[in-house]
Amino acid sequence: RFKLVAGLPDVAGPVSAMLHVGEYVWVGCANGYLDVFELKSNARINSQRHRSSPISSLTRVGTETVWATSIDGKVAVYWAKTARLAHEFEAHQAKVTGLCYYADKGVVWSCGADMHIRVWNARQPFDVRK
Repeated sequence: RFKLVAGLPDVAGPVSAMLHVGEYVWVGCANGYLDVFELKSNARINSQRHRSSPISSLTRVGTETVWATSIDGKVAVYWAKTARLAHEFEAHQAKVTGLCYYADKGVVWSCGADMHIRVWNARQPFDVRK
C-alpha cells in the first residue's frame, strides 16, 4: 500500500499541471497561478499570477527555461532558476494542448485546439519555424 509521506500547504488554486525542475516542483493552477515548492522542505518559495487564464501544462525546455501553456493560446517562458517571466507569445488561436521539446534540434513542438501543430525555436520562442 502507498503511504502519504508529506502534506503541503494549500496551493493558490485547483492544480492543473505539475513539473519537477531540479530541487523544485512547479505547480500550475486552473486559476492562472504558478506556485514553486522546494523539494527538501516542502515550502512554497514562489507564488505568482501567471495570467487570468488557467495553466494547462508545464514543460522543461533545456536547462534554463520552463514553458507554461494556457487555454487562451499563449505560452509563457520562465527562467527555471528564478521562476521569473522571460517571454510570452501567442502560440495558437485556441487552447495549447501540449508541448514537446526536441533537444537535438533545439525546437519545441506545440499543438492546440485550433488543430495546428507548430514548431518553435527554443532559444528564441518568438521566431516561428514554418
